[in-house]
Amino acid sequence: MSALAEATPAADEDLLEFLYLCPMAVLQLGPRGEIEMVNPAGMRLLMPLAAAAGFENLFDLLEPYAGPLRRQHADLVAERGTVCEDQRVEVGAVAGHALPLVMALTLVKISPARSMAVLADVSRSVWMERRAAEAENQVRAMIEGIREYALLGLDPTGFIQSWNASAQRLFGFDEAEVVGQPMSTLLSEDSGSGAVVEALDRGWSELEGRWRRKDGADFRAHGLLSPTAAQADDARGVTLVIKDLSGQDRLRDLATLAETDPLTGVANRRGLAARGRVALERARAAGQPVSVVQLDADHFKRVNDTYGHPAGDAVLRALAEACAGQVRDGDVVARLGGEEFGLLLPGADRATALGVAERVRLAVEASVVTHGGDSIRYTISLGVAELEPGEPIDAALQRADAALYRAKQGGRNRVAAAAERGGG
Repeated sequence: MSALAEATPAADEDLLEFLYLCPMAVLQLGPRGEIEMVNPAGMRLLMPLAAAAGFENLFDLLEPYAGPLRRQHADLVAERGTVCEDQRVEVGAVAGHALPLVMALTLVKISPARSMAVLADVSRSVWMERRAAEAENQVRAMIEGIREYALLGLDPTGFIQSWNASAQRLFGFDEAEVVGQPMSTLLSEDSGSGAVVEALDRGWSELEGRWRRKDGADFRAHGLLSPTAAQADDARGVTLVIKDLSGQDRLRDLATLAETDPLTGVANRRGLAARGRVALERARAAGQPVSVVQLDADHFKRVNDTYGHPAGDAVLRALAEACAGQVRDGDVVARLGGEEFGLLLPGADRATALGVAERVRLAVEASVVTHGGDSIRYTISLGVAELEPGEPIDAALQRADAALYRAKQGGRNRVAAAAERGGG
């Protein structure tokens, strides 16, 4: 890596002055990502990341946070062009940064042997966006809570201990009529005892179904149960928040449609993001691990070319079913695009996720898809990553995608584990 002035001894002085004073990181790269030139802002921004990967190659430096970057660069076959523009690179906690570091990366190939990279620190703007979204959600929840929520307390056996005005408005019972009664008093379909046990063991649980008002009318509602702090007698209770869903079925159906892949019936990328945020918050609140798996069908183009696109669609539906058959309730199966799928596994560490991925791989390998008289066999390759503290799901999926790429390079029809962030 050459110093800026040494790398451009005959450069225009105004251009040199601009590069020195530019607040964004500017790097000149060789054909494989070697750092040939970097301005002072680039040194300040990237040097804290160089402990594990060194400061010789930008692709190596950013691989834990933007895994597919090397492949993106290689996939651009043109002699020049844009590899990526304002691609978000989620780094997380970095020494000397008050906020988790987030960068926006633009990478342009200007010749077969040279590329230019520009990195901007967007940590504060991202932080402000997220805080604004959280504040908006909190205000919305408060407003909706006036009309649609009820809050009550349960003992460890599921008997009602406390009852507030919102619960009275929703159900029609006075406090004296329900305190000391089992939660099943309010349910039309289920006693709810299993949800209480699950909340105490797991840290949270959900209960959705038909609930009953005092006048006998039933309605659909969603209950979220979470343990309260232990009391003096060491008995933990449960707080139950109930949201009235009556009248919202149509809206929910529309939302589900928007978050569902129409071909396979599993979640789409938007659905994975929506469910993933909720699952991640709950798992982290309960101190549980979360893992992701990224997979795609090997030689899928060959299936389409040989048997036709309707047969390819049948293979994708079979792949979605194979994934769904190997995961638990609460896990998320999503089609991310084309033949690429993702699994979100709350409560699963890396070893557990590797086991799930291997079961899916074996199930697919042993399967036969029948379509139009043809018997089609296919295989998949998978990458697995366990989320690290503070790591967003998208960043973990990038690491899983890099592991998937290694599985492909290693011969396909196999599972590969992602490297830890920071190159560990």
